[in-house]
Amino acid sequence: MIVTPETIRQVIRSWLTIEVLTPQSAKDGWSEFAADKQGQQRNKKATTQDDPAQWEAPSDDDAPPWPLRHTVDSQASPTPQQPEANSDPDEPRPWYLVVLGALPAQKAFQRLDEVFSDDADEDRTERPIQGHILGATAILDEWGILVPDSLAIASFAWGLGHMLCGGAITDLVAWDDQERDLKECFASILTPLDPDGRPRSLTWRDLRAAAAHLGDKLNLPADLWTVTPCTVRMIRKHPPNPEILSSFLLGDLQRVLHEASHLPAAAAAYLGLTPPAQPWDALTDRARLSDLLQPALFPLGRWPGPGLHPLTLLQQAAVNAIVRDLDRTGLAAVNGPPGTGKTTLLRDLVAHVLVSRAEALASLEDPCRDLSRLDLMDFAIVVTSNNNAAVENISLELPVRAKALDASMWRDGGLDYFGHTASAILGLPETAAAEERAWGLLAARLGKADNRRTFFRTFWWDPDWGLNDWLNLVGWPGTLRNRDKLPGKLAELDPPPRRPQARGNGKRPATISARRLTGAAASGQSLRTWPRPCRSCGVSKRRCPKPRPTSTPANATLLRRRKRSKQRSGTSRCSPDRKRRKLQSSPRSPLSRRTDWRSCSGPGRGGSTQPISVPKWTD
Repeated sequence: MIVTPETIRQVIRSWLTIEVLTPQSAKDGWSEFAADKQGQQRNKKATTQDDPAQWEAPSDDDAPPWPLRHTVDSQASPTPQQPEANSDPDEPRPWYLVVLGALPAQKAFQRLDEVFSDDADEDRTERPIQGHILGATAILDEWGILVPDSLAIASFAWGLGHMLCGGAITDLVAWDDQERDLKECFASILTPLDPDGRPRSLTWRDLRAAAAHLGDKLNLPADLWTVTPCTVRMIRKHPPNPEILSSFLLGDLQRVLHEASHLPAAAAAYLGLTPPAQPWDALTDRARLSDLLQPALFPLGRWPGPGLHPLTLLQQAAVNAIVRDLDRTGLAAVNGPPGTGKTTLLRDLVAHVLVSRAEALASLEDPCRDLSRLDLMDFAIVVTSNNNAAVENISLELPVRAKALDASMWRDGGLDYFGHTASAILGLPETAAAEERAWGLLAARLGKADNRRTFFRTFWWDPDWGLNDWLNLVGWPGTLRNRDKLPGKLAELDPPPRRPQARGNGKRPATISARRLTGAAASGQSLRTWPRPCRSCGVSKRRCPKPRPTSTPANATLLRRRKRSKQRSGTSRCSPDRKRRKLQSSPRSPLSRRTDWRSCSGPGRGGSTQPISVPKWTD
């Protein structure tokens, strides 16, 4: 069979039809729905506890659970006494998830089966579905005002109404345009304004009228459309994400449908437009297998797995072929029953990506200037599956020592890459055994919104293990914010390097001025192979003889005080002898305890040579 772009369009239209008529949220009951959202039902009263008896749809005149502001509806009942809404943006506040409409699941599928009735259909199966299918939802803030872009409408509700009113099945591919028009129309309806032109609070009369109008626009019969059956109150800092009521594949499928003649290489290969030119069998074609095992095709990285067992012959050939063919684009399929080494093969591909990223970073001449030119997403891997266990085999096992590394790598070799932060992201307790903790910040479980929020909060903003504060101490240790803030646990266990040291770890210059080398050799002074700036006297980086002491909070405070004293005195000169005596005379000075002072000769300011006292570096 020859696959053409028109063949692809026909396949995508059928695929789109199935996705449109597939409901995304079928719940067994409203109580479980509220529990899944970690909220409480607030259908009619604002102070009642959760009770199944309270899951009765409100009427137009019932008081909403939020305080009314700028209300012009004279027929709405007054609201019970409510506490003032929270004005602090950093404090949690109430948010309301309102189900505008729902469809009885079993009855909806019965009607849909009647439209596609076919007695000769051998694949027909019964659907013992209970509960309701969410048709439309909206999120309101603490005042009952619609949160922008929070309205969600289910494709199943529109598709069912379209088919029940006699619409053509081929028109279901137009859902993308219909969704955009419906959201624009009803977002305007659900944002009424007061006489001053400001959004006002919604009442049950507003919500029920909008929901009934939406059911009419969707062409749904009254017995299939339940108006405002449920409202869930949630306490959070930020508004919840909009509900996903339609397949997340619909947007991508629409794009493929419109661009079927100009698809990327991976999509074209997946859909059959560019099949393999010459399929071959690795078990019988030894010549091609030998070509894949040439040393030049082996990747530079290899996963140090438990036992340090190498890949088998065919596994290594597959890794070499994937690294060679998928450097920038393409598609590769690896099939095999459970336990045949697919995850082991994938680990070596992860190692190759990590080494490739390290090579790209090391090639930067000036990381501060050139890092923005490097797209780190070129070295990212997305692991996705319709089975959560398959994804967790990668995202939850690769960072853990006992599951991913040989003991010699982390216990003897000290392999660690922000392991403390990785353990916090995985939720591992600090009291866990050493082998059960994470070794590297390598993978994370994302997917749903809660997982993404938890990851970002821990990875970046956590006061103890987040990288935001740690990286700030590397780049800007002397700023007011970093000076007055107590270091977190990560900074205590893994002190951040000074900026010259951090830059030098990536690339250290191999040359040093002959004058400094001669002066150091004459005095026995040990010199670093990368320049270090002097923050006290401002002398040129390569000519300043004053080393900086070990980075500790006490030293940083002392250096800042010295700098402010120098600025107040109006002088930019420094006297190493005087400062040495002053620092050594202080019983609390960390320099008197952490450095070994020796007298030597070295180049002074202005290119002259004078006796000075410098501390020996104690790295």
